[in-house]
Amino acid sequence: MLTEKIKNQIIEHAKTSNTEVCGVIKFLNDDFYIERKENLVNSATEFLMNFDSKNNIVAYYHSHIKFDQLSEADKIVSERIGLPCVVYNKQTNSFHQYNPQGAKIKYTGRPFVLGFADCLLLVKDYYFYDLNIKLKSEAEILKKLVSEQEYIELSQKRFIDEGETLRNKDDYLKKYFENNGFRQVEKFKKNDVLITRTKQFDFPIHCLIYLGNNNVLHHPGDGISKVESLSNEMKKWVIYVMRHYLYD
Repeated sequence: MLTEKIKNQIIEHAKTSNTEVCGVIKFLNDDFYIERKENLVNSATEFLMNFDSKNNIVAYYHSHIKFDQLSEADKIVSERIGLPCVVYNKQTNSFHQYNPQGAKIKYTGRPFVLGFADCLLLVKDYYFYDLNIKLKSEAEILKKLVSEQEYIELSQKRFIDEGETLRNKDDYLKKYFENNGFRQVEKFKKNDVLITRTKQFDFPIHCLIYLGNNNVLHHPGDGISKVESLSNEMKKWVIYVMRHYLYD
């Protein structure tokens, strides 16, 4: 897959920008070729691209400006979408590849990657691996709740600027959980989902899992996923307490 031809094509793509470039590697008619994609966040340290279709895609790639190895975020994205990740470093002119192994992504210590390793996906993983409950995807729920045009706008904008997208949608996360078998309750107990505001945003944008004994598992947007004590300040930020019907 990572032939000299493909390497050269990725190198040429990386030369076109001072930010990270990205794209996919496809296989068709007995040959590999790349398809360039737009980096939607136009950043020198991260990338985001749309996968219009997975047809014929065998891997995805992106460039690193300075970091000369695979990041934990690269591995998480690769595991999440089930495709090998190829990284090209512009400074050292070197390539790195990660092949997904079907491994469970650990709950704590995850870097924040919106859409791949964030608070909602942490809740989904916890419910699937610890409680054997598979929650529907955000896209699947969203398609039922809004028009096709609004779905396209929300699904694209949320992963570029989550705060601005959810600013006037106070029940966005609440509806997601309601459509996954949750109901709102007053007091919380183990395995409940707490939907909260944050220090940065004064509307519901974050979700945590209550583990009991005043501890929560969550993934803040400005750091790694962790277990911590539910402080009095965090308790004041709780807007909705959601409980799955199996734990009523």
